[in-house]
Amino acid sequence: MAETNPSDKGDRQNLEQIENAAPSTSDILQARNVSSEQVEAAWAANPDRSDGSATPRNRSLLAKQGESLRDFVDKQNASIELTERDEFGQEVVIAARVMQAKPSTNKQLIAYDLQDVQKQLNAGTKKIGTFLECSKQSLTSFEAGNPIYPHLGKEDNFVSYSACRLANSEYPELSKRIGVGKGHIDKHLIAATIRLEVAFYKQGVDTGQDKYVQEHGQDDCIGQTVSIGPAQMQIRHIERLVKEFPVQLGKFALDPLRAALKVENAPHFVGGYFAEVIQHLDRGTKPDYIGGLDWAGVKKFWSEGDLNAALIYAYNPKEDHVASVKNQLKTIQLKGF
Repeated sequence: MAETNPSDKGDRQNLEQIENAAPSTSDILQARNVSSEQVEAAWAANPDRSDGSATPRNRSLLAKQGESLRDFVDKQNASIELTERDEFGQEVVIAARVMQAKPSTNKQLIAYDLQDVQKQLNAGTKKIGTFLECSKQSLTSFEAGNPIYPHLGKEDNFVSYSACRLANSEYPELSKRIGVGKGHIDKHLIAATIRLEVAFYKQGVDTGQDKYVQEHGQDDCIGQTVSIGPAQMQIRHIERLVKEFPVQLGKFALDPLRAALKVENAPHFVGGYFAEVIQHLDRGTKPDYIGGLDWAGVKKFWSEGDLNAALIYAYNPKEDHVASVKNQLKTIQLKGF
């Protein structure tokens, strides 16, 4: 049942407050008779009046600090910046207004290049909107907090075992080491790597990123470190591998990102990544693209003869990832692929 009394009482209280705050007749007459000279004098006496600029209005505070408005502006030699957070939570500048280093003239105190700032702001806003749009899915609030794995239980539909075998043979670094046991690479390692990524391919996150790449063929919205496709390989690796292995991957050079989205192409990129890691291990060099990768851990596995673990760890440097891919190897063997 609706209760009207509390609401009515509240309305009356609000009305009484408004009536008490209303100016009296004498106040109105006095305000009506103020001359223009009196208004201008009152305005001039306000230390915090606005001059229409983007500079602080609290001039009285600046005065107390012994700082003039000109000094305040001249100190801003860095910039006033608009920022956003990228997909990794890092703050990045999307628009900035840089002040000149030399002492400002009167015009420079308020002469900001607003048109350029607006252009940058529009571009930044468009970028944010596009990123949200490309990841937007029809998810309930429960689904958003509890990822849905649409390929879980159907992994083999998204792994091309024939392409995995071909990838093994087209990279000498892999083909000469394919075998069983210590010092060898399992023939199903590429397939197992992709199969695990497929199992945990997330609705609303991975699907949104893939959709954006499929529609645009580029990463201007989502960034170089975003992972795409069945192999969930970072965009920066895909673009680099196409250049490093022109014989094996050159056919994808015109549209590498869309190519990496296809089930039949993903194994060739994984094979290239593994081959590149082996090249560095053979030369005793450290890849400059590894970022936070534990390269010492990769070398340790390799030196111990666990070549599978070394390559798995280079793909995703987590101990549990090594065990998870090895479990996928067992599953593939049981299925008889």
